[in-house]
Amino acid sequence: MIGQDQVYRVLNGNSGAFIDGVIPQSHAGSVSMDHEDLFECGVLWRNTADSEAGWELIRGLQSFDPGLRSVAKVLLVENGRRSMQLLEDALAAGSLSPYIAGQCMAEILREQIRQGTRSTTTWPPIDVSEC
Repeated sequence: MIGQDQVYRVLNGNSGAFIDGVIPQSHAGSVSMDHEDLFECGVLWRNTADSEAGWELIRGLQSFDPGLRSVAKVLLVENGRRSMQLLEDALAAGSLSPYIAGQCMAEILREQIRQGTRSTTTWPPIDVSEC
């Protein structure tokens, strides 16, 4: 669909229901990539924080290919905080659905907890005066 947003459906594993999402037209043409390209972007993102490589990983999360989505998610998760900021930016820009961003963000947090790297004193900020 040239010139229009592309609509896709993903299966929510928790409820078994389909969730509709939209790939913005500005990103739709970039979604077709292969695993090798995506892996190269992941290495570049990890080693240099290249923003273009990071955005390619975001586009990989929106791929119609479930294998590409999984690879993109793993590559983003392994980069923790840097990827969290990128996901927040993509969400704020409307380039990524809250459902897809949320899944990836949750996995980043789970991985940080497993590794013991999540600092509760710096992120997320907690206002103890409200307790």
